[in-house]
Amino acid sequence: LGTLTHKEALIVRLRTDVGDGWGECAAEPHPTYTEEFVASARLVLLDHLLPRLFAATDLDGAAVAATLGAVRGHRMAKAALEMAVLDAELRHGGRSLAEHLGATRDRVVAGVVVELADDPADTAARAVARRDEGYRRIKLKVTPGRDLAHVEATRAALGDATALWVDANGTYDSADEAHWDALAALDVAGLGLIEQPFAPGDVMGHAEATRRLATAVCLDESITGVDDAKVALWLGAADVVNLKPARLGGVLVAKAVHDLAGVHRTPVWCGGMLDTGLGRAANLAVAALPGCTLPADLSASARYFATDLTEPFVLDDGCLAVPDGPGLGVEVDEGVLGQVSTGVDRVRPDAG
Repeated sequence: LGTLTHKEALIVRLRTDVGDGWGECAAEPHPTYTEEFVASARLVLLDHLLPRLFAATDLDGAAVAATLGAVRGHRMAKAALEMAVLDAELRHGGRSLAEHLGATRDRVVAGVVVELADDPADTAARAVARRDEGYRRIKLKVTPGRDLAHVEATRAALGDATALWVDANGTYDSADEAHWDALAALDVAGLGLIEQPFAPGDVMGHAEATRRLATAVCLDESITGVDDAKVALWLGAADVVNLKPARLGGVLVAKAVHDLAGVHRTPVWCGGMLDTGLGRAANLAVAALPGCTLPADLSASARYFATDLTEPFVLDDGCLAVPDGPGLGVEVDEGVLGQVSTGVDRVRPDAG
């Protein structure tokens, strides 16, 4: 079932005086999406973040960001600790994360990412297969020179009933007129949005894109927190914002960016990072917020894993259910976790 043959995950289990909490660091093995990667996240957790967390008094989820604030960056590692603290706190209080954040839906419309094949017809066939599984929105990963033919073939195969987006992951260059020509061609291809066409720091290029393109421009990597969101929205550099809690530093920052976007009447949606069931549960709580009006990049567990660390999330009529149990609302299968763990670091407050 699962399409991933390997997933390197960094899982946090936090034992507190009110019970255990679980978190997931969504960093990837290599620093290609952001500067963070699994090995660096492990190091900063052990040497810098956990000592500060242990030194705090009267700690709750809302205080985690300030407690760890002296450490610059490392948002994904911080998000894992915030998730674990919130999970323990909310389990103890008998409240779900979704309720805590202010979610208004118990189901979220699910979208799916389709990687390009060599042949545009094969890309289209992959997209149709995902559509037939029940996904209501398809997103293609495009790059300069591998874009329009795949989009046109996919649009023709899907018809107009299924939303089609593209994500460039910053691979176009706003200083290259040939790339603007390529984006202009995509602009008339019937897309719902174009995500992150330019490099993360190119806010002015994205502001120009929102003026030159009729298709909505969505920012992902450019938004690393509330301050980035303020600048982008003030400059008109984003028609849509992708909320990824891991990229932003946690679900509470994601909620703050969601609220800011609401003030600017800017749609948002929630994406993930090929998370296990732990991260997917947290992301679904964010995706159920009232301003998340577009399909989420949160697919069924079987899209990625034959066996997950939690009970699987199953697609039902194109939607995923938002966990409503205490905390994250999911339980870790410790048997599975033990089988797949390649190493365990045990850290105590008095460890030094």
